[in-house]
Amino acid sequence: MSKISDLCVIFVEGDAEEILFNNLKKLYLSEGCRCDIKVINMNTGGYANQVAGKLRGLRQNEKYKDCNIRIVCCEYDTDVYEKLQRKKPNWISLYKSWRKFHIEHCIRIEAKSSIESWMLDDKDNLFKALGLTITEDEFSSLKKGKTSQNVVKALFKRKSKIYDKYKGRKNIQPIIDNLDVSVIRKARSRELNELEHLLRLK
Repeated sequence: MSKISDLCVIFVEGDAEEILFNNLKKLYLSEGCRCDIKVINMNTGGYANQVAGKLRGLRQNEKYKDCNIRIVCCEYDTDVYEKLQRKKPNWISLYKSWRKFHIEHCIRIEAKSSIESWMLDDKDNLFKALGLTITEDEFSSLKKGKTSQNVVKALFKRKSKIYDKYKGRKNIQPIIDNLDVSVIRKARSRELNELEHLLRLK
């Protein structure tokens, strides 16, 4: 088994994030990124313990044993912390606990909006993938007072589909795969900036 020198591990929560970031990975690799990239889908609970377990497994893998590992923790829906729906992680403490795995860099992608907002950045292709024809006025009316997640759910419902970001891969994979990830990348350049520097794309 051949070894690699650089590995970037992107930890995400949910199927939607995993699919989208794997599509970003393809785009980055097509642009000449030489760092190996792994996108790992996590559950929403026990984040720190899960990351530690995954890192331990990678270090025990002969392929990744001696490589430089950089990790990216994607933290979506950060507003849930503001609403006290979930205890905010103590990232400083977590970074210290992960140092035993000889991590070269650790960054976070903290999105103030949900992954569905990223999907709606390319709403034209989202409509097309769902087979919907919606005017701007209709869309404005549809999203009024709704979160991005509820908007996406409503769009799926119009085609008798169920949108579930955590365990709905069968329904959402074909749709997300038809989004133009370069459009989303441009719209989310601020959130992705540090990641792209980490991958030496900038």
